Amino acid sequence: MWQTTQDLLSFAFDADTALPCLQYGCLVVNAPTANTVAAAEHGIALICALSRNVAQADASVKRGEWKRSQYTGVSLVGKTLAIMGFGKVH
Repeated sequence: MWQTTQDLLSFAFDADTALPCLQYGCLVVNAPTANTVAAAEHGIALICALSRNVAQADASVKRGEWKRSQYTGVSLVGKTLAIMGFGKVH
């Protein structure tokens, strides 16, 4: 099923994104501060998932395999991470 709502979760309304959606009959919503905290949390979750190879391990298990030693990843303990972005986070 096609998504019928295009949420523009940004500070500026982007006509390049909105106009094609409108042409296909999609509702376009501008909600610039709707998910700032959730976006920041999602970024942290993705860093954790990447460091531990979560997606690869999940795919392996779904194939009926389990090679634990291949998917242990890297511990973030004692590491310094730089998180850079251009969005608004409260």
